Amino acid sequence: MMKRTFHVDASCASNITSLDLKKNNINTIIWSTGFDHDHSYIKLPVFDDAGKLIHKDGIPEFAGIYFLGYPWLRTRKSPILFGIIEDVKFVVDKLNNYSKENFRSATIEI
Repeated sequence: MMKRTFHVDASCASNITSLDLKKNNINTIIWSTGFDHDHSYIKLPVFDDAGKLIHKDGIPEFAGIYFLGYPWLRTRKSPILFGIIEDVKFVVDKLNNYSKENFRSATIEI
């Protein structure tokens, strides 16, 4: 049996600390984090004091960011493979509408 080793420190992936989305022709970012809901790297006002996501249907009040895969995100079946499809369709529709209405040059500081 082959032993697999994983390097979990993502800091080795890149030394980029800022990114001009328009200059680099980036219109969408889809960030998949797997099964863990540790979002300590997200420095946006979308969490309460206990670190719990504040949202309605996966959409926090901070415009342009969306979440999927949370229990009871929209329905009881939200966090499971067969239930997330409805949430994905809902969030992609919201994301598409947001992009059409609000896309402009943006810089993200990391």
